[in-house]
Amino acid sequence: MRQTQNADSESRISLTIALPAYNLATLIGTCFQSLLDAHANKTWIEILVVNDGSQDRTSDVVRQWYDRLPNIRLIEQNNQGLAQTRNVLIAEAKGTYVWFVDPDDTVTHDSIDTLNRELTLDRLDEKNGELIDLLLFGFTQWGGAEASQMIPIEPVVPAQISNDLMQKAQTPVEGIRLPAAVNVFPSAWSAVVRRALFTENNITYPRNIWYEDLSVKAQLVLSAQRLIMREYSLYNYIDRPGSIMNTGDLEKNLDIIIALQHVRRFTHSLVRTRDLTATERRTVYDAVDFLTINQLMLSSAQRIWQIDPQARQLCVLRENLRRMVPQWYRNPLFTQMPIKRRALVTANAFGWHGANKFVS
Repeated sequence: MRQTQNADSESRISLTIALPAYNLATLIGTCFQSLLDAHANKTWIEILVVNDGSQDRTSDVVRQWYDRLPNIRLIEQNNQGLAQTRNVLIAEAKGTYVWFVDPDDTVTHDSIDTLNRELTLDRLDEKNGELIDLLLFGFTQWGGAEASQMIPIEPVVPAQISNDLMQKAQTPVEGIRLPAAVNVFPSAWSAVVRRALFTENNITYPRNIWYEDLSVKAQLVLSAQRLIMREYSLYNYIDRPGSIMNTGDLEKNLDIIIALQHVRRFTHSLVRTRDLTATERRTVYDAVDFLTINQLMLSSAQRIWQIDPQARQLCVLRENLRRMVPQWYRNPLFTQMPIKRRALVTANAFGWHGANKFVS
């Protein structure tokens, strides 16, 4: 591992903007421009790039931005994959907070000012009281040059529960006492995390699987002592045809099972260490069960069906639903879902996958 020190190591760093980079020489400059436009060249920010063994000119492009973004720090390593690269970013980050940004996406022009307002990043030393552990927010999805859609932070839970969740999380709340928040969008980049939340709870990105974001995001939510949620967008997600999740690999789609198993094991271990009532424990398990139901029978089943309506992996999903959540149909979050979504879950759970063609 080689490191190029460009940022001022003597400055107190409040926020590390962490970029895992692999063969993105043609795109990372646009990301850097968005960071510059958002005034990410503050002395209390570092922009940490880990080049994961790129075969193109990614490192050269990063160095070309040193003058405009003097707080860039570049680390070179042999190729280790996205998950391990994120683990390296966490380990090497100097900031109190970490924000993962994919180099083929961009941030909004007001993102840094908004984060500073929420977390007082420019005056952390002066801040009285405990720090926020986890800030969750929305994003804007771009599907092409003109198509965009604002995706709020609203979790995939029934509307009444979602509204209650958002209201409670306007002020800091303990994540395990608001467990439905595990159902927020699972990406790494729709959150700013106090770095110690990773290290104090031994949370790392699992290697060599898809859906590692989902596994880690749920663990962070449940571990957070002080969690807040906001509906605004700070991030522009570019849905590219060549991205990992758009490759059509049927077998890798089953990695969702491994990711959910990680979440479920972590939840069981965490619940045993917390002073919760029987009702609170049941609420936590219900939220994680609903995450399992939703990810297996909606997100993954639809994705696999779109690739191959006869894929054997659909049967594997059904079998794992019955094994992990035998009485899924009694889950209180499931029973409050809109009837169309509830019907689609039920259809997929019983193998009637043709119902997916009625979902846009």
